[in-house]
Amino acid sequence: MNPQTDRQRRVVEICLYDYRSMPGMTGRKPPPRSQPHPSQYVVNLERQLAEGNKVACGIERALRYITGAETQGKPCEEGALFFLDPIISPKPDTIDDWDPTASTPTLNMEALTVQAHSIAAYAYYRKYTAPTKHLEAIVEESTGRFARPEYQTHADDHFENIMNAARHATHAAAIDFVSPAVLLAGFAFKTLVEYVGIDLGAIPLYRPLWRVLERWLRERAAAEAEAKMGHGVVEERPAGDCGARKCTSTFAWGADPVAWTCECASDVRPWYCNIECQDHDWLRHQKVCATRGSIPTPFYIETQYELARGVLGGMLILLEPLVHVEIMTDEDRLDPRNGDVLCESDLPCPFGTPGRWVRYVVKQYRWISE
Repeated sequence: MNPQTDRQRRVVEICLYDYRSMPGMTGRKPPPRSQPHPSQYVVNLERQLAEGNKVACGIERALRYITGAETQGKPCEEGALFFLDPIISPKPDTIDDWDPTASTPTLNMEALTVQAHSIAAYAYYRKYTAPTKHLEAIVEESTGRFARPEYQTHADDHFENIMNAARHATHAAAIDFVSPAVLLAGFAFKTLVEYVGIDLGAIPLYRPLWRVLERWLRERAAAEAEAKMGHGVVEERPAGDCGARKCTSTFAWGADPVAWTCECASDVRPWYCNIECQDHDWLRHQKVCATRGSIPTPFYIETQYELARGVLGGMLILLEPLVHVEIMTDEDRLDPRNGDVLCESDLPCPFGTPGRWVRYVVKQYRWISE
């Protein structure tokens, strides 16, 4: 397979697919019947593209830039965000942007918006974890062709990048769209929040994101228990030197492979041919990772420790109730931190899955002192 085509495929799966629909990601096979088939996540996008939908076209351009298809193979996060900004409002944390019953956008359009948030979460996550050399290129792009001063003033501000990644991941999580990008951004944010001594579940604004992270951790624990009993999924060995499944790349002499930054022993820690393979394989590696559910905080963030602690600490207390429109399951009602349901309605799946209905709820979050 062409390396660039393979990179595009992996980024599409990272950003546009829900991990529960991807075999091998949940630790169980097959994916739940209640979950849309993987192809369903791109069918709606392709249909809207064929109709010339501007939102769909913006998403396609964003994907081409973040994969490097438009920039000679070099991923361009600023270019992706440049085309996503008109789709994801500069002030997306308002009730109007969450309303699924409004005359516009339609449910299919809402699905596109949620996927745009997923791509944005991944772009900001990439900026948050970018090595110094790549970050310099990002800064150059942000002051030139893809200047976005009304959305972000400092493209190399790590705290601002992870906060933006978490905000967009939360929007996707609220509509129960949990892509690998949402999990990457979510666990990176969770690691930072815990680094400054705060519980993510205690911050009302991010409770939809906290909820899906906790659900994933429970699934991982259950899969691990099944594996110990001999009922786990047999792992597929990588076909090449790269640690990612279905990647056949071999490391040529002088190559600079990417290693996942974790505390795994050298015989377990995987190496990857590029960042996309690393990010795509993150969920699979969590089955054996010594630092499961944790993404190392870049050393740069140490200089922003007090800022992060002050900002995040200030978000613990709500002066007024926070209202979200979300997709919710019955099990989510059990934890008081999941908010109070003000009203609810069963509506067709926003991704257009035939015969699948989901429950939309209007939730109110209050400050919980415990």
